[in-house]
Amino acid sequence: MLFICVEKIRILIKEVIAQLFEEQSFDLLKNKLLAFGGNSVQETYEEDLSRLLTKGNLFKNKVTTVKMKSSRCHENSACFWGNYTDEHGTSDMKIVTGWALDSNGVWNQHTWLYQPSKDRIIETTFKRVAYYGFMMNDGEAQDFYFDNY
Repeated sequence: MLFICVEKIRILIKEVIAQLFEEQSFDLLKNKLLAFGGNSVQETYEEDLSRLLTKGNLFKNKVTTVKMKSSRCHENSACFWGNYTDEHGTSDMKIVTGWALDSNGVWNQHTWLYQPSKDRIIETTFKRVAYYGFMMNDGEAQDFYFDNY
Protein backbone atom coordinates (compact mmCIF):
# COMPACT_ATOMS: atom_id res chain seq x y z
CA MET A 1 0.00 0.00 0.00
CA LEU A 2 2.74 2.44 0.94
CA PHE A 3 4.63 1.64 -2.29
CA ILE A 4 1.57 2.55 -4.38
CA CYS A 5 1.22 5.91 -2.62
CA VAL A 6 4.92 6.74 -3.05
CA GLU A 7 4.76 5.80 -6.73
CA LYS A 8 1.64 7.97 -7.25
CA ILE A 9 3.43 10.88 -5.57
CA ARG A 10 6.46 10.45 -7.87
CA ILE A 11 4.18 10.47 -10.94
CA LEU A 12 2.34 13.55 -9.67
CA ILE A 13 5.62 15.40 -9.04
CA LYS A 14 6.83 14.60 -12.58
CA GLU A 15 3.55 15.87 -14.03
CA VAL A 16 3.72 19.11 -12.02
CA ILE A 17 7.33 19.74 -13.08
CA ALA A 18 6.46 19.08 -16.74
CA GLN A 19 3.51 21.47 -16.52
CA LEU A 20 5.64 24.21 -14.92
CA PHE A 21 8.29 23.81 -17.62
CA GLU A 22 5.64 24.02 -20.34
CA GLU A 23 4.11 27.16 -18.77
CA GLN A 24 7.53 28.82 -18.54
CA SER A 25 8.29 27.92 -22.15
CA PHE A 26 4.92 29.25 -23.30
CA ASP A 27 5.70 32.50 -21.47
CA LEU A 28 8.94 32.72 -23.48
CA LEU A 29 6.99 32.30 -26.72
CA LYS A 30 4.34 34.78 -25.58
CA ASN A 31 6.99 37.42 -24.78
CA LYS A 32 8.69 36.84 -28.13
CA LEU A 33 5.40 37.29 -30.02
CA LEU A 34 4.41 40.43 -28.11
CA ALA A 35 7.83 41.94 -28.85
CA PHE A 36 6.81 41.85 -32.54
CA GLY A 37 3.48 43.60 -31.83
CA GLY A 38 -0.03 43.00 -30.65
CA ASN A 39 -1.48 43.16 -27.17
CA SER A 40 -2.26 39.53 -26.27
CA VAL A 41 -1.64 35.90 -27.13
CA GLN A 42 -4.43 33.32 -27.20
CA GLU A 43 -3.66 30.93 -24.33
CA THR A 44 -3.79 27.37 -25.69
CA TYR A 45 -1.77 24.17 -25.77
CA GLU A 46 1.11 24.44 -28.24
CA GLU A 47 2.42 21.06 -29.39
CA ASP A 48 5.25 22.66 -31.38
CA LEU A 49 6.50 24.87 -28.54
CA SER A 50 10.12 23.71 -28.52
CA ARG A 51 10.42 23.97 -32.32
CA LEU A 52 8.86 27.45 -32.30
CA LEU A 53 11.34 28.61 -29.67
CA THR A 54 14.37 27.13 -31.46
CA LYS A 55 13.44 27.36 -35.16
CA GLY A 56 10.77 30.07 -35.26
CA ASN A 57 11.13 33.23 -37.35
CA LEU A 58 9.10 36.31 -38.11
CA PHE A 59 7.95 36.16 -41.74
CA LYS A 60 7.88 39.57 -43.44
CA ASN A 61 7.09 38.39 -46.95
CA LYS A 62 4.42 39.53 -49.36
CA VAL A 63 1.15 37.66 -48.90
CA THR A 64 -0.97 36.06 -51.59
CA THR A 65 -4.40 34.98 -50.39
CA VAL A 66 -5.95 31.83 -51.83
CA LYS A 67 -9.39 31.73 -50.25
CA MET A 68 -10.25 28.27 -48.94
CA LYS A 69 -12.30 27.08 -45.92
CA SER A 70 -12.76 29.60 -43.09
CA SER A 71 -11.11 28.70 -39.78
CA ARG A 72 -9.42 25.63 -41.32
CA CYS A 73 -5.86 26.85 -41.84
CA HIS A 74 -4.23 23.49 -40.95
CA GLU A 75 -6.52 21.52 -43.25
CA ASN A 76 -6.28 24.14 -46.02
CA SER A 77 -2.49 24.27 -45.88
CA ALA A 78 -2.21 20.47 -45.91
CA CYS A 79 -4.58 20.25 -48.90
CA PHE A 80 -2.81 23.01 -50.86
CA TRP A 81 0.63 21.54 -50.09
CA GLY A 82 -0.47 18.04 -51.13
CA ASN A 83 -1.97 19.19 -54.42
CA TYR A 84 0.96 21.49 -55.24
CA THR A 85 3.70 19.01 -54.38
CA ASP A 86 2.01 16.18 -56.29
CA GLU A 87 2.42 18.29 -59.41
CA HIS A 88 5.60 20.31 -58.73
CA GLY A 89 7.58 18.51 -55.99
CA THR A 90 8.35 19.70 -52.47
CA SER A 91 11.26 22.10 -53.07
CA ASP A 92 9.10 25.15 -53.85
CA MET A 93 6.25 24.83 -51.34
CA LYS A 94 6.73 24.67 -47.59
CA ILE A 95 4.25 24.37 -44.73
CA VAL A 96 4.83 26.86 -41.93
CA THR A 97 3.10 26.54 -38.59
CA GLY A 98 3.12 28.90 -35.67
CA TRP A 99 1.23 32.04 -34.78
CA ALA A 100 -0.32 34.94 -36.68
CA LEU A 101 -1.24 38.40 -35.44
CA ASP A 102 -4.80 39.40 -36.29
CA SER A 103 -5.92 43.00 -36.82
CA ASN A 104 -7.55 42.94 -33.35
CA GLY A 105 -4.07 42.69 -31.77
CA VAL A 106 -4.34 39.03 -30.75
CA TRP A 107 -1.84 36.33 -31.73
CA ASN A 108 -3.52 33.02 -32.63
CA GLN A 109 -2.18 29.62 -33.66
CA HIS A 110 -1.99 29.48 -37.43
CA THR A 111 -0.58 27.53 -40.36
CA TRP A 112 0.27 28.92 -43.80
CA LEU A 113 2.48 28.12 -46.76
CA TYR A 114 5.72 29.66 -47.98
CA GLN A 115 6.88 29.59 -51.59
CA PRO A 116 10.67 30.17 -51.67
CA SER A 117 10.95 30.85 -55.43
CA LYS A 118 8.54 33.79 -55.14
CA ASP A 119 9.49 34.70 -51.56
CA ARG A 120 5.83 34.85 -50.58
CA ILE A 121 3.38 33.61 -47.99
CA ILE A 122 0.34 31.81 -49.30
CA GLU A 123 -2.53 32.49 -46.93
CA THR A 124 -5.57 30.20 -47.15
CA THR A 125 -8.01 32.08 -44.90
CA PHE A 126 -7.44 35.84 -44.58
CA LYS A 127 -4.37 38.07 -44.50
CA ARG A 128 -2.84 38.64 -41.06
CA VAL A 129 -0.79 41.56 -39.73
CA ALA A 130 2.27 39.41 -38.88
CA TYR A 131 3.37 35.77 -39.07
CA TYR A 132 5.74 33.90 -36.73
CA GLY A 133 6.50 30.23 -37.18
CA PHE A 134 8.87 27.53 -38.35
CA MET A 135 9.13 26.01 -41.80
CA MET A 136 8.62 22.26 -41.80
CA ASN A 137 11.10 19.97 -43.49
CA ASP A 138 9.73 17.47 -46.01
CA GLY A 139 9.23 14.71 -43.43
CA GLU A 140 7.41 17.01 -41.00
CA ALA A 141 5.27 18.35 -43.84
CA GLN A 142 4.37 14.82 -44.94
CA ASP A 143 3.31 13.94 -41.37
CA PHE A 144 1.35 17.20 -41.10
CA TYR A 145 -0.38 16.42 -44.39
CA PHE A 146 -1.53 12.98 -43.21
CA ASP A 147 -2.59 14.33 -39.79
CA ASN A 148 -4.62 17.26 -41.16
CA TYR A 149 -6.04 16.33 -44.55
